[in-house]
Formats: sequence, C-alpha cells, structure tokens
Amino acid sequence: MKQQTNTNELKKAPFRHLFSTAAVIWSLVSVAILVLELKDQRYFLTANALNTARASFERDVAFRRWLARHGGVCVPASGSAPSKYDAVDSHGHITSLHPIRPENAPDPWERRALEAFEKGANEFGEFQNINGEPYFRYIHVLKTEKACLKCHAAHGYREDDVRGGISISVPMDLLSRSVTTSSYAHTLIISSVWLSGLAGLWFSFRRVSASSQALRESEERYRSQFQQSRAVMLIINPENGIVEDANPAACEYYGYDREEILQKKIHDINCSEPEMVEQRLIEVRDGAVRRFQCRHRLSDGGIRDVEVFSSPFFSQGRLHLHSIIFDITDRLAAERQLHDKMDFAENLIYNSTAPTFVIDADHKVLIWNRAMEDLCGVKASEMIGSGAQWRAFYPSPRPCLADIVVDETGGEAAALYLHFSVSRQIPDRLHAEDDYILGGRKRRLLMSSAPIRDHQGKIIAAIETIEDITERLSLEAQLLHSQKMESVGALAGGVAHDFNNVLTVISGYADLLKLTATDDENLHIAHEISASVDRAAEMTRSLLSFSGKHDMMQQHDDLNQILATIRKSLGRLIREDITLSIQPCEQLLPVYVDRVQIEQVLINLVVNARDAIGSGGHITVYTSPALIEKATIIGGAVIMPGRYARLCVSDSGSGIDAGMIDRIFEPFFTTKEKGKGTGLGLSIVHGIVTRHGGYVTVTSIPGSGAEFCIYLRIHEGEQPVKPAEPVAVVNHHGRETILVAEDDAAIMRMFRQLLELYGYSILEAGDGVEAVEMFEANRERIRIAIVDVIMPRMNGRELVEEIRKRQPELPIIMISGYTDDIVDRSAISVLNVNFLQKPIKPLELLAAVRSGLGKEA
Repeated sequence: MKQQTNTNELKKAPFRHLFSTAAVIWSLVSVAILVLELKDQRYFLTANALNTARASFERDVAFRRWLARHGGVCVPASGSAPSKYDAVDSHGHITSLHPIRPENAPDPWERRALEAFEKGANEFGEFQNINGEPYFRYIHVLKTEKACLKCHAAHGYREDDVRGGISISVPMDLLSRSVTTSSYAHTLIISSVWLSGLAGLWFSFRRVSASSQALRESEERYRSQFQQSRAVMLIINPENGIVEDANPAACEYYGYDREEILQKKIHDINCSEPEMVEQRLIEVRDGAVRRFQCRHRLSDGGIRDVEVFSSPFFSQGRLHLHSIIFDITDRLAAERQLHDKMDFAENLIYNSTAPTFVIDADHKVLIWNRAMEDLCGVKASEMIGSGAQWRAFYPSPRPCLADIVVDETGGEAAALYLHFSVSRQIPDRLHAEDDYILGGRKRRLLMSSAPIRDHQGKIIAAIETIEDITERLSLEAQLLHSQKMESVGALAGGVAHDFNNVLTVISGYADLLKLTATDDENLHIAHEISASVDRAAEMTRSLLSFSGKHDMMQQHDDLNQILATIRKSLGRLIREDITLSIQPCEQLLPVYVDRVQIEQVLINLVVNARDAIGSGGHITVYTSPALIEKATIIGGAVIMPGRYARLCVSDSGSGIDAGMIDRIFEPFFTTKEKGKGTGLGLSIVHGIVTRHGGYVTVTSIPGSGAEFCIYLRIHEGEQPVKPAEPVAVVNHHGRETILVAEDDAAIMRMFRQLLELYGYSILEAGDGVEAVEMFEANRERIRIAIVDVIMPRMNGRELVEEIRKRQPELPIIMISGYTDDIVDRSAISVLNVNFLQKPIKPLELLAAVRSGLGKEA
C-alpha cells in the first residue's frame, strides 16, 4: 500500500511543479499590470495639474498684457515711465532674481527655477505640501515684451530679456483623493482577477493531470497487448530507422534477444535497397503507405517474405512508427508456383513488340497486347472477353486468321486474302497478307496464326501475330526508285558535263566571231549562235536540277515572262486530244526565283495534269496576283499574310481521292500504274516551291479534276534581269603567262586562241600530272592558272592542292561542267580559288583572269 502511495506521489510531482511555475508566471503578470495601472494614474494626476497650472499662467499673462497696453497703472497714462511705487501686481505671483519690490523676491524653490530660466528653461513644476495640504507648484518664464518697456526699460531690460517668472500653486487635495480612490479600486480588481486566474489554473491542471493519468493507463494497456501479442511487432524511429522496441514475438521470429534487436536499424532487417527503405519510412511517416510487401533477414541469415502494416503515432511528444509484420513466404511460393507459367506466357505476349492476340476455342479474345492497341487503335478493354476481333480489321463480321485456325478451315481461307499460304516448317501454321484501312490510312499487313493445344492435342486456343509491312514495302520501292534515279542522275550529270564542254567551245568561238566580225551578217550569225548556246545552257541546268546537282540561281524575274518562255515546251508535253490554255494576267508579277527550277515546276504540274486525263480533256495554266491579309488555309496549306504571284494548273481529269490528298507530296508516292511514273514529280514541285519560300495548294473533287497553285512572294523594287550583250573591253589585255590544265582539246584550242588574242602566253597541260610538271619547270613565269575540275590521272582539286604547296598565293581559276563531290562551295572557300561554271563566255573568262592578276599585283 505504501509503495502504491509513493507511486501516486511520483506521478503527481510533475503536475505540482507545472502548476507552481504557471502560478508564479501569472502572479508576475498581474503585478506588472497593477504597476502599469498605478503609473498611469500618477501620469493622469501630473498631466491634470500641469494643464491647470498652464491655463492659469496663460490667463495671468493675458491680463498683464492688457494692463500694459492701457498704461500699466491705475492713473491716466502719460508719456513718461511711472514711478515704481505706482506699479500694481497681477493675479499671479511675479518673482525675479532682481526684484523691484521686496514682495517679488523668490523663495528657494522659485530661485532654483529662475536660475534654470537663465540657462534657457521655460517652465518648472513639482508637487509639494504647503501647510499640510498637497499642491502642484508651477512657474513659467516671464520675458520682457514691448509694451512692458515703459516701466522696465529704465531698469535695463530689453525686449525678450528674461524678467523673471510667474509662480502658481494649484491645490491638489480633491484631485489627489480621486486618483487615490481609483488606484485602490484598480488594485482590488486586479487582485480579484489574479485570484480567479490562480483558481482557473488549478482546475485546468487538475483536468490535464486526469487526462495524463488516463493516457498513461492507456499506454500501459497497449504495452501489455504489445508484449503479449503473438503477432510480430516493432516500434521504429522514422528519422533514423532505429528499432526502438520489439515484442517477444518479434524477438522469437527474428532470432535475436531484445537487447540485440534494439541495437539494430530496420535497414539491417529489410533486404530492400537502402533508398527504398528510406522512401518507405517517409511514406509511412506521411501516412501515404500503410501496407506493403518486402523481404526481411533473420539472425541465421534466412530471408523471409513479409507483409508489413505500418502506421504513425505520437508518444512523449515524438513521432514513432508501429509496424505489424506477417510472414507470407509460404503463401507467395504457392502463388508463384500457380501463376509462373501463365504469367510468363501472358507477359511475353503482352509486352511483345509484335501485334499479337489470343482467342479461345469459343472465339473469345483472351489476350490483346499493347502492340495490337497501337496498330488498330482498339483498346484491350474493348476486346478481352468479346468475340468481335474482326472489328479491328473489317467493317462487317468475317473470320480472322486465328478463327480459321480454331475452326481448322484453312482450305476455305485462300479466297479471303490477297496472299495465303501454309507454313512448311509448321504444317498447322497459316500465313496471310492483305491490305487494310487502319487509322484512315491504307496498310499492308502480314498475319501468322498457329493453334494452342492441350495435353491431348485438342485445340483450345489460337494465337495470331501481325506485322505491318507497309513501311518495308515502301522502303523497298524507294530503294528501287532511288537506284533508278541515281543511275539517271549520274547519266544526266555526265551528259551535262560533256555538253557544257561542247557549249563552252561553241560559245567561245561565237563570242570571238562577234569580237572580230567586220560585217553585220557575221555579227548577226554570232548573236544567233550565242542565243542558242544560252538556251542549251538552260537545258543543261535542267538536267543538273533533275539529277540533284544544280544549286539555286535566283534572280529578279517576271512570272508571266517565265510562262511565255516555256509556253511552246509545255505544248509539246501534252497529247493531241488534250487542249492546253495559257492565260497570263495583264499585271507584272515580279518574283525572285530560279527560272530553271520554276520551269521545272510548271513542267511537272502539266505532266501530272496530262496523266490524270483519260482521253480528251483540257488543261488550263494561268497567273494572277493574290493578296493574303491574314494566315489562311487554302487547299491544305497555311499561307502567311502577304502579296503573292499565283501560278495555277488545273485539269479536267479524274481528281484525287480525299484519303490520298495528304500524301501526294510524299517522295515516291504515286497513283499511277506500276512501272509508270517515279513518284517524284509533285515532291520535286513541293521541294522547289518551299525552297523559294512559297506555298503549294491543291484542291480536287473526285471525278471533276484537280487544281494545283503555287504562291510566290511578290518582289518589287527591281526590274527583271535581261541579259546584256557583252562588249569588248580593252583592259582585258595582258602579257602574263597562264597555265591552262584542260583535258578537252577543243576547249584548250579555244582558250589558247582567245587568251593569245588578248596578249597572254599560254602553257598547256592535258591532265593534272602534266600540269604539276609544267608548273615545276616554269614556276617563275606562271602568274595565274586555269584548272578544269575533272581530268585524268589527277583531278582539279588535287592539282590545286599541289600548286598551293609550292606557291600558296598563286591566283587559280577552277572550271567545271557541274559541281560534283570533287569540289563544292566549302572547298572553293578553303582552296581560295575563283570558280566558273561551264559553259563559260570568253569575256567572263578574261574578266576572271584580269581580276586574279589584279589581286596578285
């Protein structure tokens, strides 16, 4: 009994200590409030007395001012100062350190104040007892005013001099008794509040003590349940993972003594990665996770699967985690043994990148993997358990290949597919190939299906895998087209190179003829030859553009002029049963374009229109200006605001299906018969127009023809370039020695005749190696070199590099029929050469030679 009493006393000790502390604090606060209240009463008393004294002083001063203005004496006013004996006092007591009358002499208190006034003070006040009664004595400085000088100037005072002070005594008996009564009342009130507060604290702490006692009893009950439970329980510190407590069942399960397990962290028991353990602690602490599975390590090294139920709770002002652990090793082993094979097969199918589905013997879908969802756009949730797998491929019910396998009706399936076959390796595996519309686009699918049999060999399901071979077939077609176009391009490039060599010779001799002709007839012939050479050069550029070896050469031009130039060529492209109408607008349409490429666009569009017309029809080509005020969608293209020159080609052909109109600009896409057309015509149109910063639109109604329009921005401010006739310029003459490396004998002869005509000396080399040898033998004489890009034994670039090794600053002109991999714009910059494109006009060559020699000089 005594021990129980001591225990209760120990439990009450913290309560008593807390109550004593709170009572002391409350008492200090009450005393502080009382002191402040008494101080406030004292302040009120002082302020009231001071204000009363100041008011009395102001009345006294006002009276004395009035008296001074009326003579200051009780006799008629005169112009001289009155006798000092005739002066009269005012209501207050005027005093001074230098009194005129004895009764104005200061007492000791007034003297202290007057001395302070001499030092600059203005007023002085203090509580004193006079004849046993409380008074507030107040004195204010009195200065000499102008009206007072009649009396006081004779005593040596000047205006604003300190003359003394006016002393006032305010009786405080009544006000003091009122303040004292108020202070007693406040003291009584605050004391009552203090006592009430103490009582409130006592009852509050009694209730807290009772609640604490109930909490301790609850904790004791929990401790008893914790210790006696057969479930494995741990108390864990969520901050560091330390095991703070473990019940006997936990010690028995893990194989540790209680002292041993309390020295461990949950990280030592949990086999998960430390980062995962930390994450679990955070999640449980925040209340996000309360149940999870993991693996725990026992004292003997054994690993067990466990399921943990964990929740946070507060104790002793700190957060703890209460975890209950259940061993689920045997249960998981049984579940794994039951599902491993099924899970493996299902996961293999479901996660396969090959679109796959499985149906049972009743044609119900068992598995529909992600790849099938992506291919067909039909979710597994819509298919699992249904027998409507046909909806992914067909508009109406019909068997899929897997259905045919389940029903074992392969012999009847051949008529259902474009291609159908039975596997040679696996006799009951079927293969089929056909075209389908998926996601609005035509796709070629290759399907394979095989049966799934039970241990008795009975078909219980079928699996079907699908491969989208559209892209593969397209790539194969692109490769075939690419190889064909590469061959054609190489041929076109080679022809252009040889043709440019011939044109260079013809152009050179024609210009020489113009320079030396003495009669108009020969001069006319020379001009006709030059004009033909220019047209042939444009044809060469067309070949290079077709072969992909032509760079854009933009210039200011008129779209109507381009149309007029190619009008006859367009007429030769169409059949006799087709009517071609050319309708240029009357306005000038200035554009900045590569004429050859725009002509190529026109040709491609007219050819495309011709092929779209079966038998008999018409093609219309017209131009017009177009003003786009805001971004507008026209014929599938978004055209930005601006002024445009519009060129349109319309036909009366079969038109374009809505499903194909989005693909017509794709490379190698064609709707023509197999073996006809390259599939590049419209893609070249789109590429050329896009490079010019323009737009291509297409509008079509199936059965009513189609119209293609190109929009090119209007470029004003400069007139279209017109070729000017070259004239001889005398400053092209020179006497320097020129090394010419050219493998074409005709071009070499023309160059020699031209350059010698203008006074130059020529050293001829038929290939790169010969040119190097000639350069070594004549290094001091040679002032400039003309080098063909393509030559036997050593090409032009290699020759330039050899010359640069020997004489880095020598001016060099490179010439070529077209720019291939041997030389490009970056190489021209690196090699520091001037490049001329064949066919070369003589004056262009002479100007380049003179320019190079001028740079050398």
